[in-house]
Amino acid sequence: MRQNAMLETMIHGITRHPQLNLWVVTDPTLARQALGEERLASGTLRPMTERYLTAPAREGIAPLTSSLSSWFVLHDGPSHRRLRRGALAGLSGKYLRELEPVVRGFVAQALSDLETAAVPDTVPLVTDAIPAQVMIHLLGMGSVEVPTLYRWTRAIASFFDAVYRPDAAAEAYRAVKEIGDVLKDRPPRRPGASSWEDHLVPDVELRLSTLSMILFAGLETTASLLASALHHVVATPGSAARIRTHGARAAADTVEQVLRDQPPLSHVARVAVEDLTLGGARIAAGEFVLVSLTGRDVMARTQQQCPGRAPDDTSMTMAFGHSRHYCPGASLARLEAVVLLQEFCARFPHAGLLGSDSTAWNANATYPRLRRLLIDTGPPVPRED
Repeated sequence: MRQNAMLETMIHGITRHPQLNLWVVTDPTLARQALGEERLASGTLRPMTERYLTAPAREGIAPLTSSLSSWFVLHDGPSHRRLRRGALAGLSGKYLRELEPVVRGFVAQALSDLETAAVPDTVPLVTDAIPAQVMIHLLGMGSVEVPTLYRWTRAIASFFDAVYRPDAAAEAYRAVKEIGDVLKDRPPRRPGASSWEDHLVPDVELRLSTLSMILFAGLETTASLLASALHHVVATPGSAARIRTHGARAAADTVEQVLRDQPPLSHVARVAVEDLTLGGARIAAGEFVLVSLTGRDVMARTQQQCPGRAPDDTSMTMAFGHSRHYCPGASLARLEAVVLLQEFCARFPHAGLLGSDSTAWNANATYPRLRRLLIDTGPPVPRED
C-alpha cells in the first residue's frame, strides 16, 4: 500500500517525497506556473525551521532567521513589490550602461592577473574577483577584502542548503551581522552626490536588508555563473571561436545556454498557504514545493532531466526566477558574464582546460558552483598599446 501511495503522486513533472512531506516540480511549464502561483508563498524560512528543527534548535537560530526573513526575496504581496521596485529602479538599464566601462576595467585587470599567475585558477583570480569588485564599487565597500566577502556569502549559502545544521547557522549569523556592521560604517557620500541606492526605501533597517541581499546574490550567484560560463567556453569545441567571430551576441547566447544548463541556483522553495492543485497534483496547505530551475529532481538520487524542453532551447531559462520574483540584478549578472566571455576569448584564443584535474565543484546542492577551474591560457593575442 505504501509503495502504491508513493506511485500515485509521481505525476509527470511533479513528484511528492513523502518522507519529507514536500513536492518537487521539474516540468518547466509547471515550474513557471508554480512561481507565479500566489497560493505558493515565498516565506519558507520560518516554516521550514518549524517543520525540520526542534524548539531548542529554532531558538538557537532565531536571530539569523529574523535577519534573513527581512530579505524581500522571501516576501510576497505589497511589501515585496515595494522593496523590489526600489532595487529595479536603482539597477536600471541607464545605470548599467554607465557601469559597463567600470565592469570592463575589472575584467581587464582580472585577466591580466590570470596571465601572470603561477597557478592559473580562474575561480579566485577571475570569476570571484570580478563580481567582488563590482559589488565593492556598487555598495561602496572599498575597505573589505575579497576573501572576506566570499566568507560571508558562502556561509549564508551553506545555511540555506542545510538549515538543520547548527554550525552552518552560527557561521551564517556571524556573516549577516558583519555585513550589516560594514554597511552601516560605510563612508558618507559627498553632499549632493546621487546614487542608485536613492531608489531604495528610506527605512534604514529595510535598506540594509536589501543591500545585504544584493551583496549575497551579486557575489554568490554571479561568481557561479561566470565560472560555469568560462568552463563552457574552454570545454566546448567551437564556442570560443563563435564568440570571437560574432562578438556580444554569441557571448550572450552562450550565457543563456549556461544559465539553462547549469544555473547558479538549482531550485527555489515555496510553501502552500492553502490547498491547491498543480499539474494534477493535490497540494495541501502547509506542504513545501521545491521548484527546480534545472528540470531535475533535486531530491532524487539520480537527477534525470524532465523531458519538457529541447536540449538547445534557452527560451525556458528560469535561472533568475520568473514573474513577480524575477531577479532585479539579472541584467547586471548577464553584463558581467558577457563582457568576461568577450574579453577572455579575444585575449586567449587558444585557451583550454589544464589537465584532468582542472575542475572541482563545491558540495552545495542549492548553490552549486565550481571551486576550482584551472585553465591553460595558451599564447595570448598581442595587445595594442
